[in-house]
Amino acid sequence: MNKAYLSIDLDFWMHEGNTQKANQFFNKVFSLDVPKLFVIEHEELLKDINESKAKILYNLDYHSDICSDNQIHKEEKAEDGTWVNFVSWSKKGKYVWICPDVEECYECSAGTCHGEDEFDPFKYPIEHSWRSIIVTQKLKTIDWRRITNVGICLSPCYTCANSIKDVTKKLGLSENKLYNLIKEQPLFNPKKRHRGVLFKKVA
Repeated sequence: MNKAYLSIDLDFWMHEGNTQKANQFFNKVFSLDVPKLFVIEHEELLKDINESKAKILYNLDYHSDICSDNQIHKEEKAEDGTWVNFVSWSKKGKYVWICPDVEECYECSAGTCHGEDEFDPFKYPIEHSWRSIIVTQKLKTIDWRRITNVGICLSPCYTCANSIKDVTKKLGLSENKLYNLIKEQPLFNPKKRHRGVLFKKVA
């Protein structure tokens, strides 16, 4: 069975807007007995994703975080809107962008990162190095049996809504702490990275 990495950006739940649905989802996530990594910016998950050697990347995110490979110069480093292009196992892997609303995020381009239609990696396979990529809004797409790692991105600049208040409480976040993160005052020690924290012990 191919391994899968579950990447979660909290901005997904801000736009999804369903508190009960968010709580149910994170209760499931917190119950998984797998390593969990918490970061401020999404591209900070890249090293962990590459080391996971998974074959499937589920990315719950308002934004696609992928552009055309042809839009990236060799000297460029991964950023919040391009980090998916830098996954080391992409040629053998499947990228699944799970967004809150396909019409809004993809079809109307509110969450896409590739700009012009001619560079759309979801439409033109030549524009990316993944074996396959899809966009969906269906959470049931996730095969929970395959999940071996979870990465959670706090995205403080995009995350401030009641729909995730219970989740942020479990993470030890408050409005003030989110505000401090926006001011570039890290909540977590970047040297520790909180790898392997199992929320089922503190939920």
